[in-house]
Amino acid sequence: MKATGTPLFLFLIAMAVIAFWPLSKPLPIGPATILSGDRLVIHDVTFRLVHIRAPDPDRMCRDRHGRSWSCGSDAVPTLREAISDFLVSCAVQGPEQDGAAPARCVVRGEDLGRTMLLEGLAVAIGQPSNEYLGAERTARFLQKGLWDDPEPR
Repeated sequence: MKATGTPLFLFLIAMAVIAFWPLSKPLPIGPATILSGDRLVIHDVTFRLVHIRAPDPDRMCRDRHGRSWSCGSDAVPTLREAISDFLVSCAVQGPEQDGAAPARCVVRGEDLGRTMLLEGLAVAIGQPSNEYLGAERTARFLQKGLWDDPEPR
C-alpha cells in the first residue's frame, strides 16, 4: 500500500512547528569591544556581565601595603585578554538597564563573569550562582585584585 499523504502530512507538521516556534533574537555572537571590566559591545549591542560588578574604569584602589593602583583600568585589559581574538557569545538574562542588556557571556566555553571574579577584578552582586560565589571566595582567599585592598567596597 502506497502512502500518498505522507509528504503533505510532513509539510503540515513543519508549518505548525514554524508557526508556533518562539520568536526570539538569535544569540549575539561576534568579536567584542571592551568598554569596562563588566561591559562589552557585540554588533552595536552593549552587554553588562550579569551578577558581577567591576570597578569603574577611573577607580583607584589600595593594596595591603597602602599603594594605590588603578583597579578599574586594570579590569579592562584582563577582560580583553580573556577574550583575545575569539568570538564572544552572550545570552541575555533580562531587560536592558542603563543602556546595556544584562547577559551571561562566554568565550571558548569560559564564562567571562566567572573569569573576572576569579581574577579578583569584580564582585558578585544580585543573586549570583554558587559558581560565581565560589569564584569570588577563591579570589578573596588568594587576596587577588580587589581583595588585596584592606578596605574593599
